[in-house]
Amino acid sequence: MAVLYVDTDGVGATSPFDTWAKAAQGIVAALGDAACVAGSTVYMQGAAADTSASTVTLTNSGAAGNPIHIVGVKNGTTNAPPVEADKAVRGTDTLPLIQSTGTSSDIITPAKAVVFGVGFDAGDDLISTGGGQWKFNGCELKWNDFLQLQDGDEVMDLVDCELIALDTSTLVQGRIGSNRRIIGGVQSGGAVTNFITSGVEGHWEIRGMDLTNIAGVVVSGGTAIILEMSNCAMPASWTLLNTAFSQIGNRLTAIGCSDTTGKSSGATFQDFIQETFEGTVELETTAVRTGGSNDGATGLWGWKITPRVDKTRESILSVESPWMSGFVAGDGSTTFTFKVYIANSLAESSPTNDYHEDDVSVELLFPSAAGTAQHDQDQGLHSTNIIPGSTTAIASDASTWGSGAANGQVITITGVPDFSGPFYARVHFWKTFSSSPDTLYVDPKVEVTS
Repeated sequence: MAVLYVDTDGVGATSPFDTWAKAAQGIVAALGDAACVAGSTVYMQGAAADTSASTVTLTNSGAAGNPIHIVGVKNGTTNAPPVEADKAVRGTDTLPLIQSTGTSSDIITPAKAVVFGVGFDAGDDLISTGGGQWKFNGCELKWNDFLQLQDGDEVMDLVDCELIALDTSTLVQGRIGSNRRIIGGVQSGGAVTNFITSGVEGHWEIRGMDLTNIAGVVVSGGTAIILEMSNCAMPASWTLLNTAFSQIGNRLTAIGCSDTTGKSSGATFQDFIQETFEGTVELETTAVRTGGSNDGATGLWGWKITPRVDKTRESILSVESPWMSGFVAGDGSTTFTFKVYIANSLAESSPTNDYHEDDVSVELLFPSAAGTAQHDQDQGLHSTNIIPGSTTAIASDASTWGSGAANGQVITITGVPDFSGPFYARVHFWKTFSSSPDTLYVDPKVEVTS
């Protein structure tokens, strides 16, 4: 492993670029030097941009467990190697800049590297290709078209970065098998119409990012995408998905994402929303069960499950509620009763508008000495009642529900947990009543008695 230096203002470039006086004048030269083996560190500074009129390919010898480190430092740094105080800080210092200026020129990142405090400015795309695995920490990333994971086996990690969009139609793209994680940071530049564009694929994780500058749509379509968002600041009006998925295997989840005015001011606050091909699951605060789940601050709440298509016949997958959990003091002999309460959006007409045993089921896991992974599994009613048009209705329940919910019912499962521990339950919505999909309401408070 070696330490190399890049100074875009330097005049004495001499391989192996091992002092500031001999520093390379561009990052490509340093990464391509024979001394820059896996695990090496390249320090970079300079007031002038490291500029090319054509595509810049940052080929390097980094490995997955031993990447190249590229560290931006403040202009004028003389310490060799630099100390912590010399590092360039996004938002405070001017970062050293790698730039491709041609309108069709890209910045391409193959191989493996970790980058701290460096700016990137691509005339066209910023691309990870050829199995590239790159982590950007405290960087500024600017491009004119897309941030793209091109071949499907790339990994990109963005921590506390500023993503600057010049083309406001779409910000980022990916391919099947690619993985991208964004933690913190902000999107700036133009108000991007779609944060993630139609046709994107791969696995995405976005945590704590400021997305208030997007025009409102997080994902526009997609063919094989899994997205998990949490604790992101959003614009005043936003949509997780604006074009329904056309096939199974897609899942978008947003948890604790709100606009900048915040929950306390009465603005729209989305604690939870999930979009799949099968339908939408979201937080509900009106059509909720009296005596049910209460967060202790804003009051009663529940899950609202809306199928996306006519599902009067069972399809491949159900629409699933989030897992609901609790504690059960099992002892191997006591029988426990688990109750999950549901309602729907149809007119009050019991039993005509009650769900049947082939429409809705509960999946329950409870502690067991003999069960798979220390839990027994019970599929509730559905496992033995899968014939479409079952005439056996789920038991009615007289609980009071808020406006919009009617036809209360309760699914009851009994079991004998072998020892004390957590139980887990979730609701599966298999079929609806009509071609105009009805909505299922679920109380997240599972009632447990013995």
